[in-house]
Amino acid sequence: MKKFLFIGLGSIGQRHLRNIKKIYPKSIIYAYRRKNSAPLLDNYNKALSSEIENKFDIKKISNLSNIEKLDIDAGFICSPTSKHCDDASILIKKNIHCFIEKPIDSSVGKAKRLASLALKKKVITMVGFNFKFNPLLLFIKKFLNKKSLGHPLFVESSLGEHVDDFHSYESYKNSYTSIKKLGGGVVLSQIHDLDNLLYLFNDYKLEKFKSFTSKISSLKIDVEDILVSIFKFKKNKNEILCSLNLNFFERPKNRRLKIIFEYGKIEANFKSKEIKIFKKNKFKVKKFKYDRNDIYMKEIKYFLSCIYNKKKVNYPLSLDSSIKTLILSTRLKK
Repeated sequence: MKKFLFIGLGSIGQRHLRNIKKIYPKSIIYAYRRKNSAPLLDNYNKALSSEIENKFDIKKISNLSNIEKLDIDAGFICSPTSKHCDDASILIKKNIHCFIEKPIDSSVGKAKRLASLALKKKVITMVGFNFKFNPLLLFIKKFLNKKSLGHPLFVESSLGEHVDDFHSYESYKNSYTSIKKLGGGVVLSQIHDLDNLLYLFNDYKLEKFKSFTSKISSLKIDVEDILVSIFKFKKNKNEILCSLNLNFFERPKNRRLKIIFEYGKIEANFKSKEIKIFKKNKFKVKKFKYDRNDIYMKEIKYFLSCIYNKKKVNYPLSLDSSIKTLILSTRLKK
């Protein structure tokens, strides 16, 4: 019988829980919750009338002191960002494998200590950068390797989404994304897009960057709501300038990635799930069909395969990779 522990059952915690139950319907679920504020949600984060504990027959625990006695297969860390490493370290010290939601934490120091602990204990640990399973990003990664349009010269990545649209069941003012001490702010909350750039151009060296963050909207938050930054990547004689723009106040949601090459360009629209490829005066459109939850399911299946097949988590999803992204994100915030 498979056994899993969830620390935090907000929207992302419940998504992973639903997927675990699809994979292992008879699994036993334990939960450690600090707030108990999130209601039962569906795949679209719509609140349902049932109780989450009754729906999934969850066994609530009041502390983690003797968690090793439950013989847990893996723990899912879905608490606020600033709590990630604290919660994960408790489990790793007890030799429990951990899936940590992105980002790994808001503290680089805590993240590095956690990585050392996981290495010492030989515990499988993975950070949930689910875009590594997104068909559009994977297509772009392969497209870059083909070099069919020559070398990339300029990249523009943008994500705008209103923070009040994240969770329909709570005020944005109470969300961890809006609170500094919980690791909120647009840079860490929307860290996927920074991580995507580092993933796509992992064989390039980041030479320099400039960034500007601020809180410019009327949102009642104590964190930054906008980031405007530019990076310079270099490999041998080839240079790429990258622009990254994030905000917490745009409607409707916009997530795009454009790469201009020597002989053309590609434009990815993650909302419409399509990529346009331009070459000379012609272009073609590649459409992708997938459900948003498919990506999360692939992510969880990969993590579980690492556990049960006793194999190492690949670098793009490892603690080392996530720490690299966190280091850069904290520098951008400053």
